[in-house]
Amino acid sequence: MTEWLAWLEATPAATAVRAPPWLYPALETLHILGLGLLVGAAWTWDLRLLGLGRGIAVSELGRLTLPLARAGFGVAASSGALLFASDAVATAANPAFRAKLALIALAALSAALFHRAYPSTHAWDRGVPAPGRRRRRRSSCGPWRPRRGG
Repeated sequence: MTEWLAWLEATPAATAVRAPPWLYPALETLHILGLGLLVGAAWTWDLRLLGLGRGIAVSELGRLTLPLARAGFGVAASSGALLFASDAVATAANPAFRAKLALIALAALSAALFHRAYPSTHAWDRGVPAPGRRRRRRSSCGPWRPRRGG
């Protein structure tokens, strides 16, 4: 594995990221902006699922937020890949980076399970709360949601 990571660090793209002093911070900025787009779109969706903005059609909200989430993911993933490649051996050994990858995998699994369970939102598109109170609590912003009696 270390040989592959060392090879990755030696690629022209990884070397280019390390060469000018401004490129790595510029990629970090792009990475954060991509994460902001992705998380902002996801939270907007989750807040609707938690019952805020019931007058907004879920299908319309999805039409507006899914492209933003996808763009944010694309920017974050591509800039993150370049950042990783520039220091692959050290980054791969970092436990915080490994935890980050595990959390990304959990988020992807959560999104896939949601889309599998609810292929259509027409039944609760407008004026109706999203189904399943327990499912809403497990939304990505669920842990920060205030609860009664606690």
